[in-house]
Order: sequence, then structure tokens, then C-alpha cells
Amino acid sequence: MPNQPPQPCVVFDVDGTLTGTTGVDDACLVGAWGHVLGARDVETDWSKYAHSTDEGLTLEVCHKTLGRGPTRDEVERVKQTFFGLLRDRIAENRACCVPVRGAADLIGAVRAKGWRIGIASGAWEESARIKLAAAGMDDVVRDLPGTFSHARKGSGTDAGAPITREEIVTGTLVKLGRWSGGRNAPAVYVGDGVWDAKAARALKIGFVGVRVDGREDRLRAQGAERIVHDYSDLARVLEMIEQETT
Repeated sequence: MPNQPPQPCVVFDVDGTLTGTTGVDDACLVGAWGHVLGARDVETDWSKYAHSTDEGLTLEVCHKTLGRGPTRDEVERVKQTFFGLLRDRIAENRACCVPVRGAADLIGAVRAKGWRIGIASGAWEESARIKLAAAGMDDVVRDLPGTFSHARKGSGTDAGAPITREEIVTGTLVKLGRWSGGRNAPAVYVGDGVWDAKAARALKIGFVGVRVDGREDRLRAQGAERIVHDYSDLARVLEMIEQETT
């Protein structure tokens, strides 16, 4: 029996892609930086930073505020403060953390096709899990392999440099076995940020953009050709993903 072609790998971002949590996430992260690092008037256009990940942003904000990189202890205190603020905000207003329309159905449909699925998020894993659970997506994605924001191992008290978005996506593709059997499986990254589009282009994989606010211009400027506002038209989204695997 001839070898079958490898099944595609579909990798999803979290914020703005599976969960509509970008606004609350930004506010809580800025609040944590203010509390732990004393950061004020923080620029919240993450595309202007070197690394648009929780770890990378924290490193850069610390440099701008204190003139140095954060210690491991400072990063840990930022994380725990951030997670606490996030849980409090969600408890106060569940509407701030909802799934992107049709997200659970899309995951189910991709599974039904037999395609391999994973998560690659610039969020710290605990915050990603908090938001997925609050949006009712936890059971849908619980068994999916994922890679999240973290730092490379530093020396002494140094927090270390953050891994890049490309490394985060690659980490999940490795877990999905994209390079097993001597053949590269086709892969598609589904994300909402310009950094997601840039990562897909750098890795030479397919990309489907998601803009729940309807603003497509910045993704278009990065070469994204297939963009949706949600997943309500499931057949169309699946068609886009399949087109990006070719």
C-alpha cells in the first residue's frame, strides 16, 4: 500500500483567535507591570515591540522602566500579579472573556478531518488556560499540544531572553510531528496579530488571519490573503485552511 501524504498541521493562537480576550489581557498585563515594575504610560501597540509575547513584552517594559532586564523573581511576581488580576476581572465580568464565534465548532471540524491540531500562543501558559477555561473552551482544547511564552534559561538571577514567536510555533509543530517520516507535513497558523502573520511567513507555512473587530488592513499589509472575522461560516474557514496547505 503506497504511503499516504502526511496530514496537515493546524496551529491556533489563543487571544483574538480562540478567545475574544485581547482587551482584558492587555489591561491586566499593564496593571501587573505597574504594580511590580512601577511602569507607567506603557505603549500597548504590541507590534512596536521586539517580541510580542508576555515574556518578551515584560523584558522590554522592564528595560524601558528600570534600565535593565528583569530578574527571575520580578518576572514571577509580574506573572502571579497578572494571573490574579485576570481572574478577578473575569469574575467581575464574564463577558470580557468569550470564545470567538464558532471556535469550538471549528476545532471539532478540524478533528473530524483527521488533521493534527495544536496551540501556539505568545501568552504565558497559565493565563492562556485561564482564558480558555473562562470562555468555555477548556474541554475543547485540553488534549491539544501547545507551546507558550517563556524565557530561555538565564544565569544566576537573570530571567533569560524570551523565545520568539517563530520558536513558539515551531515548538508546537515539533510536538505535532510535522517533520516525522522524512517528509514535512503542510502546516497552517491561524492567528490575529501582525506578529502571527510575520511568523508564518518566516516559517514558510500557511496563514489564516482572524480579526473579530473587522480591521484587516494590518494583516493585509503583512501579505495575509485569507482573513475571517469569526468562524460562523465553517465551510468557508475550512476551505481557507485547506487552501493554505497547498
